[in-house]
Amino acid sequence: MVACFKNSRHYKENTQSMFALEKIIVIPKRIRMKKVCCIVFAIIGLYSCKTEEPSKLSEVFKLEKKLVGTALNFEKTFGNPNQVILVDSLLLLKDRDSEYLISILDPKGERFLGRLCKIGKGPEEFNLPVEISVNNINQTLSIYERSIQRLSHLDISSKEINNIHIQKRISFANDLGYTGFVRKLSDSLYIGVGRFSKRYALFDKNGELLKTTQDYPSYDGINISDELSYIAYQNILEVNTSNRRVAAASIYCDNIEFFKLEEENLILTKRYGFLKPDFVDESNNSHRVLHPSDTNIMGFLDIKSDENFVYCLYSGRSIKGFETMARARKGEDIFVFDWKGNPITRYSLNKEIIAFAVDSEKRIFYGISHTPEPVIIKFEF
Repeated sequence: MVACFKNSRHYKENTQSMFALEKIIVIPKRIRMKKVCCIVFAIIGLYSCKTEEPSKLSEVFKLEKKLVGTALNFEKTFGNPNQVILVDSLLLLKDRDSEYLISILDPKGERFLGRLCKIGKGPEEFNLPVEISVNNINQTLSIYERSIQRLSHLDISSKEINNIHIQKRISFANDLGYTGFVRKLSDSLYIGVGRFSKRYALFDKNGELLKTTQDYPSYDGINISDELSYIAYQNILEVNTSNRRVAAASIYCDNIEFFKLEEENLILTKRYGFLKPDFVDESNNSHRVLHPSDTNIMGFLDIKSDENFVYCLYSGRSIKGFETMARARKGEDIFVFDWKGNPITRYSLNKEIIAFAVDSEKRIFYGISHTPEPVIIKFEF
């Protein structure tokens, strides 16, 4: 207002009227100062709220829910299970100490139904160690044998799950690296992780390596040689074949990445990572050795998904804080993202688990817990 009237005869009249108004409405100095201070602090508070950035992964979630689990009572004891997946309404438990690879469980009736996939080197058998996954859209159970870099697809469309057989076997062995794990992206494309020059490898339907893509993460002050980066930044993968999306979560740090697939290119849509990995390099002339330090914060233990969401079991523990690596490899948080990487919900569990399956229709998590005996814990969300 002053700028408008400064060069005109109205300026004097206007300023006189303002002074006159001040004489009529007398505001005590103490009250005026108090109001000014309140306004200043309010502005500072609003500015702080808008600019405050999360300092750890759990802080990106605005919604948190606490879940209380109940143990399911199966009459059959388990060996040493470390992975569980849901097929229709049944749980398939990877049980490492058994003659067979998988135990079949009915969680509703709390019944043990039998075993599946014999361990061995025969035509219908499997070499340890393995990773199992399921594509409920294509009704396919996939078993990856890391020792021989082979993926087997089993048709599970039949309701007689005890009777399923191997449908197809594909070798991913190659001269350019080592394939630690693969997932099917489409009928003609697979994605894998392992020992490669880049972080991810893309293969055709016959297991032939097409290319490697995406650099390993870079952190200030972390010097890990290119030859050992694959150890420090090991990932677990989850894919959405219908939407051509990929989620990759790191085991030894809190780095998690979300991609979309365009033709044969991985396009990064979102990445999180707040903690630097802490590793000890004990390599010598004959061996390359890299392992997490006692203070390294563990990352993701398991990852599952449905058509809309990605569910990640997170540790956030260190050996130093929990005495052993076995205890550090447990978690009490399941982080939920959509496939674009947007944070949805943080579920805090009242019991620590090492792996889980999700029934998104019935809104149930089934977790493997060691208490110290292995037991299946049911969490309703």
